[in-house]
Amino acid sequence: AEQGRLVAHGLQVRADRTDTVGEFDFLLENGPDALEHIEFATKFYLHDGGAAASLDTLVGPNLADTLGLKMRKIFERQLALGAHPAAQALLPHPVTQAQALVKGWLFYPSGSWPAMQGITAAHCRGFWCPLDELDAVAGEDFLILPKLEWLAPFRGQPTDRLLTRAQLSATLAQTFDTSSTPVLVAILRRYDDLTEEVERGFIVPNDWRTRAAQVRMVK
Repeated sequence: AEQGRLVAHGLQVRADRTDTVGEFDFLLENGPDALEHIEFATKFYLHDGGAAASLDTLVGPNLADTLGLKMRKIFERQLALGAHPAAQALLPHPVTQAQALVKGWLFYPSGSWPAMQGITAAHCRGFWCPLDELDAVAGEDFLILPKLEWLAPFRGQPTDRLLTRAQLSATLAQTFDTSSTPVLVAILRRYDDLTEEVERGFIVPNDWRTRAAQVRMVK
């Protein structure tokens, strides 16, 4: 589809020098005297295993928010930014259209996932499991993915970062001694000159599910 010319990106809106109201991710021309606001987000959430199939059962790995909370913030605050007086005073033309593009991955505690309104059936997905259940995860070669490698499946030359199941288990046990943050792991298949991700999942501390349910109830 044809897109308008980019007018601005990362444009902060301030009510005064100390009060930031919000930020426009992207502003595009939407006709001769109008603008379109596009909000972009890349997020990763784990389904906490609750029986209800709602966006609030998808919890961030660090337990900071839920997908439901994020979407409410996007629709109620971020996409409404164009109507704020401070934004109207800043922009050359009014915002007449706003939309959000939310990409990322969702992770589930079993091989199935509940259908949820607002989530395409073809979304990127993986698994999650507590450290105590790591032995049940299929695979022989594993790779811990740093955050900058979270978005796209891993594909590349053979790497010395590969871990056996025993090495991965020991590394994660040591990590969880001092950190409660889940770790994203890729299961790899090795070819002669290529290493390719076949599945990915978050390995979480053994008490993560309990803490996630508590966070969801509070939020």
